[in-house]
Amino acid sequence: MLDEPLILAGLTLLAAEPLVQLVRTFTMLMTHHTFRTVHIYSRRARCVWRQFVGEDGLLLLPEELLIEVVKNLEWHDLLSLRQTCRRLRLVSKSLPVWQNVVGREPRETLRLECPIQVYTAKQLEYMFLRRQKAETGYQRMVQGAAPNKRSISGNCEDLAEGAVHLVHGGRWLLIATRCGSLLYHDLDSQDDPTRTLIPGRGSDYAVGLAVEMDHTSPNLSFKVALNFQKTNGSNGVIEVWQVDLVLGDNMQGVDLRAERLTSFGQEVNGRSVMLALLGEQLVTTVHHTRHPITYTSLISWRSVPGPKYTKRVYRPKRGSCSVRLLNADILLSVFNGLVTLTSRLSLPEVISLGPHGELPPSEPFLTIPFDDARHETLSERIVFQDSVRFLVSVGTAIYGIIPRDQGDSQYVIETVKLSDLPEMPHPTMISRSGDYYAVWPTWQPLVLQQFSWAASNGIQPPAAQIDVIGNPAFQLLDIISGRVLVEDERGITIFDVAF
Repeated sequence: MLDEPLILAGLTLLAAEPLVQLVRTFTMLMTHHTFRTVHIYSRRARCVWRQFVGEDGLLLLPEELLIEVVKNLEWHDLLSLRQTCRRLRLVSKSLPVWQNVVGREPRETLRLECPIQVYTAKQLEYMFLRRQKAETGYQRMVQGAAPNKRSISGNCEDLAEGAVHLVHGGRWLLIATRCGSLLYHDLDSQDDPTRTLIPGRGSDYAVGLAVEMDHTSPNLSFKVALNFQKTNGSNGVIEVWQVDLVLGDNMQGVDLRAERLTSFGQEVNGRSVMLALLGEQLVTTVHHTRHPITYTSLISWRSVPGPKYTKRVYRPKRGSCSVRLLNADILLSVFNGLVTLTSRLSLPEVISLGPHGELPPSEPFLTIPFDDARHETLSERIVFQDSVRFLVSVGTAIYGIIPRDQGDSQYVIETVKLSDLPEMPHPTMISRSGDYYAVWPTWQPLVLQQFSWAASNGIQPPAAQIDVIGNPAFQLLDIISGRVLVEDERGITIFDVAF
């Protein structure tokens, strides 16, 4: 047990930034081959050596205080430090050190399924360094290296097109099928059998899938919304499920379980093309069967009383558009080079759209132009540094859309050109994870690009490409695990960027 004066003296040392720099200098010298043989000729080397192994050297500190010093190092300094001597190697592998390293990372770049206290130092180091390997793998792909890939086994004809989701963190893959079931895979498992999370309903369904993460839960938890529609175009059914992590004896996740929260009918009158979930609001977008219009319905899913219920309906002024929820009360849409914001409360409440969908176009409260292009692809809702943002591909450029609440329901929208894309046909899909995005132009290699939310100054990292044969139905990106998932007519392929 340390005595109080020694603890106070050690903590006083810890407050000094030069101490951390001293550790880094010692690490550099001890891992340099020349120093190991001719260090006696270097005054600086002799000074650093005495400060570590001399009569009052740092290496003579108790382990508790030495750990406190090492905790202040960056991860790459830790890897170098363990090459110096046996004691520092053990300290660099200690649990408090890696808890501190992982704890400094934002949830966006490193998602733990359980509280950090249940993991061992080895597990934390593995998860953190896998994220760094994804960065290295991206650079290798820029140089032309091909990532490792594997396929998900199963009957491709049973998969519901586009109804695939890679849960944030990259471990759990959700796959909806035409029979209405929801399957899942544990991609971190060596033995990865297909398991059923939600049972099926029959056959010949078109299925939509939406997932909302619960970031308030200490363990992995999320809600899943599914809409089922017979391929003959008849009305469908919407279900919302709660999915939670099943904990093993070590209090870490070993499986998933699902519980149905609600189920209700859905009037379609067309082909359902989009499903989104945010809090109490469920959003569905449908292309009308008899008329060239698209309408988006907002449903308060927790308060649906029965077969007949009211919903608010958004209709663009012309054609179709990409619609996302900015928050529970504001819709953001992008079409024909315009970004618009529309209040949910300004939309008409209806029970049925009728066979003709006769509703007037919605009136946004804010409209701004950002490009004269006629084709846009909008990303899902992105939460970044306490603000909600979106990516949109327009022509051969990627823009960031950042709506900002000025108070009193007054909004401004910032549009920032983030990067240019290689010359390609119109990108059909865009997904984003961390500070990377992936876009897939039709019949072209998938493009993986690093970006910054700051405006592009004309200098940007080169793009990496993944060669994929065929025409994609869907793509997903999770940079935490270094996985890029592609769904096409042949099935599901997973590319491991962290190779």
